[in-house]
Amino acid sequence: MKITFSINFRTSPGDAVFLLLDGKKIRMYPSGRCRDDWKAVAEVSPWTDIRYCFQIECGPSSPIPGLVMHETGGERHLTTGNGDISIKCSWQGYDNSALLLSDPFTKIFFPHKCHPLTLEEGRGIFLTVTVPAVKTGDSILVSGENPCLGRWNTSEALRMEPCEAGRWAAEIPIRETDKRLVFKFIMKRGNGEIVWENGDNRVLDIPVQDIHVQEQGGDKIPGTSCIFEFSSADFGQEPPRFAGTAVPVFSLRVRDGYGIGDFSCIKAAADWLHATGQHILQILPVNDTTANRTWDDSYPYNVISVMALNPIYINPSLIRNAFKNTLRNAFAGDKSTEIEALESGLHDSDRLGYVDYENVAALKDKYIRILFGMYASETFATPDFKEFWGKNCGWLLPYAAFCTLRDEYATPDFNKWGEYSEYLPNLAEKMFSMARFHDRMQLQIFTQYHLHAQLSEAVSYAAGKGIAIMGDIPIGVNPHGVDTWCNPECFNMGFSAGAPPDYFSKDGQNWGFPTYDWDRMASDGYSWWKMRLKKMSEYFSMYRIDHILGFFRIWEIPRGVSSGMYGHFYPALPYSGEELRSAGFLSGPETGTDGNALDGKTLGEKTLGGLFIEDPRAKGFYHPLFNGPDTLAFKTLDNKIQKAYMRLHDDFFYRRHNGFWKNGAMLKLSELVSATGMTACAEDLGMIPDCVPEVLDSLKIASLEIQRMPKNPAREFADPAGYPYLSVCSTGTHDVSTLRGWWKEDPEKTQRYYENVLGMPGKAPDECTPEICSAIISAHLQSPSAFAVFPLQDWLATFRYPGRYALGPHGTNGTPTDEERINDPANPHHHWKYRMPVTLESLIEDTYNNLSIRNMIEDSGR
Repeated sequence: MKITFSINFRTSPGDAVFLLLDGKKIRMYPSGRCRDDWKAVAEVSPWTDIRYCFQIECGPSSPIPGLVMHETGGERHLTTGNGDISIKCSWQGYDNSALLLSDPFTKIFFPHKCHPLTLEEGRGIFLTVTVPAVKTGDSILVSGENPCLGRWNTSEALRMEPCEAGRWAAEIPIRETDKRLVFKFIMKRGNGEIVWENGDNRVLDIPVQDIHVQEQGGDKIPGTSCIFEFSSADFGQEPPRFAGTAVPVFSLRVRDGYGIGDFSCIKAAADWLHATGQHILQILPVNDTTANRTWDDSYPYNVISVMALNPIYINPSLIRNAFKNTLRNAFAGDKSTEIEALESGLHDSDRLGYVDYENVAALKDKYIRILFGMYASETFATPDFKEFWGKNCGWLLPYAAFCTLRDEYATPDFNKWGEYSEYLPNLAEKMFSMARFHDRMQLQIFTQYHLHAQLSEAVSYAAGKGIAIMGDIPIGVNPHGVDTWCNPECFNMGFSAGAPPDYFSKDGQNWGFPTYDWDRMASDGYSWWKMRLKKMSEYFSMYRIDHILGFFRIWEIPRGVSSGMYGHFYPALPYSGEELRSAGFLSGPETGTDGNALDGKTLGEKTLGGLFIEDPRAKGFYHPLFNGPDTLAFKTLDNKIQKAYMRLHDDFFYRRHNGFWKNGAMLKLSELVSATGMTACAEDLGMIPDCVPEVLDSLKIASLEIQRMPKNPAREFADPAGYPYLSVCSTGTHDVSTLRGWWKEDPEKTQRYYENVLGMPGKAPDECTPEICSAIISAHLQSPSAFAVFPLQDWLATFRYPGRYALGPHGTNGTPTDEERINDPANPHHHWKYRMPVTLESLIEDTYNNLSIRNMIEDSGR
């Protein structure tokens, strides 16, 4: 049977339109005289499930040559009949409905039981329409002037059924005399209220001769089914908004815990969020960071694998419980004394006010090794493990090999592994077949399976409570990790990523991660990134893109240089010597100020005086020093040369690269954002090029809005009432102090905030009281931002119930403010150890403060 796909899309000359049908890429061609109408015909078997979508590859005359434009909302799903099909498709682009078509909205906030559109007997007229964020109990109908549509009588309107996430479908029982359909979509509320879509009536001409059963030689043959797609219907609804809590998994605390928050604690966190009317739990990265088995491993962004989970988040008791009735468990007595000692040690650590990372990691490692000896064979025999292994063995074996060699050589630096320093094809498979390594690699596989099972169960539980989990994807990887060992060609190993001097650090930051070789990654369609994101989407419906500016440009520092001050942006357009002369910074067309030839050495040592850094990839091209205007070299220049330098400096950092960085970011991010259905949320703080907001809006990536870090440099504090809908607003991040801590940092600034933002008279209190914290959070909740997600510490600072949580004077949280802060970016050896001061069970039982939070959220319309 034949399916004819047609779609209308305005393209530029040289653009190519493709149909992606069950993974097969089919080029479409202009239909008739209009180059905006595109058509493709495919042969498929009758009674087949098919999936399809479209993409545009931009040609050389497009604003961004090479850009691949994807649809949002995922693939359409259709079950064919036994007759030909004509589908009049509608491009589902990144418009205002794109956010509402992402996973948390379609799978968690507004779930509907969907059934693919099925064409029985292969003939008929079908309408589909995209209407996301339809509440449970509400429904979509179609009403019109035709008798089959109830003659505009809404009580006889045709009900549509959810056919896939955010899309609705109905078969229209037309008569042979019907020549056209005139109709509108309507929404019927659960209370019976009818809401008509805005806009004119929709009109469709019906190809009657094609859709009815045809007679041929006395036999009946099926006609053609026609499907008409509509990508939107405007019901004038206020876009939905949600509230949530940001807290690292390691900070969670439950009764009888194991020294650190683990994946099973997410379930208790979901219960508390549900009790308070929240819908988002934002966490920090949970990938494996086990490199040296020291406190440095507590840094959650220094991952040794972008696929593996951190073993410290395992709950060992759940493994024992899973196999408590097995024969092997009868032999557990042999290890009972050792297990009891480990449990006692972990419970002792749990009573501390912080995460004792090194000790907990060591105890859990011993515990996992015992459990592996007891339950490995039973684990590997389960159907769930076999399914996990089948989907993940491609990365699991290299990861297991890396961990085994890391422990064998007592270092993650693979350059010190002798014959194993270079990862060769099939190395992991060969190691797995060697008795020397087999069991140790099996241990890593066993651990990863149980981490996967425990996180999956927790995420599923949370989803059942209406809670979406927002994961966090680090911008970098450990220079001595699985990814750099197996895929060194994807990284610039001679450089480290970091940040120029900014709000967080006057000397800049050096994170130690290698930068990405984006040209190499683009050559295979960013497969490494897509693999990473697809794995992440197994657990999370939302994700925070750490340092999204790194997809535009990254601050790159030569490896071996500790300070971030002497870095440069990559990629970039450095100045040539000729440009510097033309700008009036250098004298003479071919010579320096001393008459010598203007070569790289002379330019750097004599003429530029340390105000520029030579590009490491292009000799004779130069980057202005980021803090050049603050240097002694700058101050010794005469006024004319200083002005010339400032023109070069400001143009370079604020104007020169806007188009260049915009195009590069669009090429990368359009591929990555479309790889999954997760909601993408940017961390776009710091020095933001002008092109960043445009790119984020084009791809419907939510921005991050922090009141004390306004995007408008002319303002001291941002106004939450002015935040865009497509944003996450918060009172802070893990990289800054909490509300209570910030309140004490700068009394003069606090006083201005107290008077000008809160509108309060008199002197600001010394402490940020629960009343003040509540006022600040309420203002953020009232903002237009789609997501208002607050650090757990700031929620706790609103509590007005002295005594229960060891609260301080006047009902304030008794935890010292410096202990509430999760990270200090200026300290590369910071210990990530914050632990919430109370158990989640205690929070769940606190009906007084839970009701207060719920009321704040409900009053804001969230």
